[in-house]
Amino acid sequence: MEQGLLRRMQSTDAPELSLRERVGLGLACGGVSGMVVRTILHPIDTIRVLQTVSTTDTSVSLLSKSVAEVPLMQRLRAAAAPIRSLYRGFGFAVFGSLPVYGVYFGAYEAFRARLPELFPGHSSSLMQISSGFLAECCTVVIWSPWEVVRQRMQLASSSFQQTLREILNESGVRGLYGGIGAYMALWGIWSPLMFVIYEQGIECAYWKQRRELAANGRANALITPSLGMSFLIGSFAGSVASVITSPLDIIKTRMQTQTPTSLTRYTSVLHGLLEVTRHEGLWALYRGTTARALNSGLSSGLIMGMYGVMRASLTKRLGIGPAERPKGPMAAEVGRRGTGR
Repeated sequence: MEQGLLRRMQSTDAPELSLRERVGLGLACGGVSGMVVRTILHPIDTIRVLQTVSTTDTSVSLLSKSVAEVPLMQRLRAAAAPIRSLYRGFGFAVFGSLPVYGVYFGAYEAFRARLPELFPGHSSSLMQISSGFLAECCTVVIWSPWEVVRQRMQLASSSFQQTLREILNESGVRGLYGGIGAYMALWGIWSPLMFVIYEQGIECAYWKQRRELAANGRANALITPSLGMSFLIGSFAGSVASVITSPLDIIKTRMQTQTPTSLTRYTSVLHGLLEVTRHEGLWALYRGTTARALNSGLSSGLIMGMYGVMRASLTKRLGIGPAERPKGPMAAEVGRRGTGR
């Protein structure tokens, strides 16, 4: 899942954000950012799902074939309308992203504010990684059902009510949390990995500004990357992390979309990895990697850029954020604070 990795430099007279204000900003800015990103990238995500699953239920004739034997366009045509099929589950995906992204960023802001107080002296990077993982743990309660239902809708032309009813009839409430172990394994690795790549990219991109700050005795000051730089580095980081974790995403998606009548069922991440390797070959674990890297890369870049800009703009409008902006290309609020995003 995508983290809010905004790092800030605040003005010396900037008021401290309260926990309620930070959580409120996370809920509002994260939710809106998630909706916009999902609106733009939903077709690419549908392609990722279609390329990942072992079979689709859109055509009975496809069930007897291996996914490797079924070209992507053939699977799309089996849904009757290739373009329309890319937007299956669009409404639920977009409007459902508002609460899931909002809760994620709200939880992230809360942990980001409290962890440094509970564990002083630890690095800011470690606090951000820990905050992101704990936010994932909090959000999984609503994110997993959203993802399971959304992906099932992307595979078949059925409404939200019909898809939900089918899942509950097949497996009960537990069906909404299918593949939750694979889900946590994927995002538990993807998020820190993406974070590290992003952080290193920002350090390289702004090494000159960092050197100037160090010369002025402000070596610990935090830098907010520009919108364009956040998008470029975030997209790169998200893409690389997605390629590396592709096998886990394959198993997660298949476990979330499998039904009691599926031709292939996995009982765990390890079982899924072994089964795919044994019956489909090692390269099958990287099926759909292009769509996955494109989707995650653009999503990461857009989320980082949009969330940072919206958060800074809203804090300024509400009069709870930094009061002055620095001159120069970073266009970030400047100041002094022990920790920041």
